[in-house]
Amino acid sequence: MGRAWPLILLLLAAACAPLNEPTGRLLRESMGIDVKPAQVGETPPQVSYSAEVLLSRAEGYYRERRFSDAADAYARFMELHAAHPWAPYALYQEGMSYLHQIRSDDRDPTFAQKARQAFENLISNYPDSNPVSYAREELTKTLDHLAAHELAIARFYLRTDRDQAALARLEDLRKSFPDTASARSALFDLGQARERTGDAAGAADAYRAYLEDPDSPARKLQARQALARLKGA
Repeated sequence: MGRAWPLILLLLAAACAPLNEPTGRLLRESMGIDVKPAQVGETPPQVSYSAEVLLSRAEGYYRERRFSDAADAYARFMELHAAHPWAPYALYQEGMSYLHQIRSDDRDPTFAQKARQAFENLISNYPDSNPVSYAREELTKTLDHLAAHELAIARFYLRTDRDQAALARLEDLRKSFPDTASARSALFDLGQARERTGDAAGAADAYRAYLEDPDSPARKLQARQALARLKGA
């Protein structure tokens, strides 16, 4: 155990260290944002409507990994200064603040949904701004996360014989997140759900689509067996 303490202390120090992400630094430099992160304490800050003060405060929270406070502070900046040249950066950082609050075992999609909204708003409302390319990358990851969450729920429904609920979830997943890996994987599950609910033709279509996708995971043998079963029924 004694040998493990240096590693544990190193990990704890890394978790508590101020956050200074390369992307944020590059964006600030490219957008001419010369605002230093404020020193944030536990007491409520004084009320200010200044763009510089608000962004400085948000950056201070973000740097200290207080991501809930950071998200609120960036949102406050956007509420008051949506037309400001720094607004695209603040909106990008708001989205990142939500992403940092997602845990690997988190079953609640709220933070991912909020991040999605922030990145989509940035891409839609500030299409020519510097952060857009980064926002697209983060949006892709966010959509993958949300799609995986939906697929996990659908598979739970299938395991617990709630086939109609699974079918509805899978159909919605395919419509809402069409370009994700989970949507492709869901084709096999969709075939199962349709087969169980009496839609043999729809099940066969789903299994065939699953087999035609070169990126599909390794359940192709089961899909072929399912097609053979449906053909012989």
